[in-house]
Amino acid sequence: MTGRRLSKSDERKVVKTYALTETKQEWKSEAEDEGLSLSRYLHQLIQESRAMRKQGRLKLGDRRKVEQLQEEVDELQAQLDSQRQKRSNPDIGSNLIQPEGLEQIVDGEFKPLDQVLKELVGSQSFQERLRTELKSELYRLANNGKVEYRRGNGWKNIGKEGDRE
Repeated sequence: MTGRRLSKSDERKVVKTYALTETKQEWKSEAEDEGLSLSRYLHQLIQESRAMRKQGRLKLGDRRKVEQLQEEVDELQAQLDSQRQKRSNPDIGSNLIQPEGLEQIVDGEFKPLDQVLKELVGSQSFQERLRTELKSELYRLANNGKVEYRRGNGWKNIGKEGDRE
């Protein structure tokens, strides 16, 4: 088939396409943006694709490869999200003590452990980390049906026996 314009009706044939309604609407919108009829737009896309395939820039297996790569990307994204969640919601105590803060507390003088502990617990940054990790753990327990929160009252253990009032 040449690139000439098809003008005679006896040179043209009807070709049915089966596409999702959304896909067909996308094609219509793209055709309108190009100032073409849907038929002419699809014809041009097919011709461009055939030319690219002849040049070796497009192969029919490319779609499968793209899908495989997309699956790999999705899997890696899930792993990354999992790692981020572990870092932002660590097990209690795992990241509470930051080396930088501890170095500031243990300065140039010897201090007994009780004093280091008192200063550490009194520091604002430690209390914020503890509060964040404590809330995360309480909400996790609530999601698992082990504790309950009531506004104005706080948290309580509901365990297996339900209310323990």
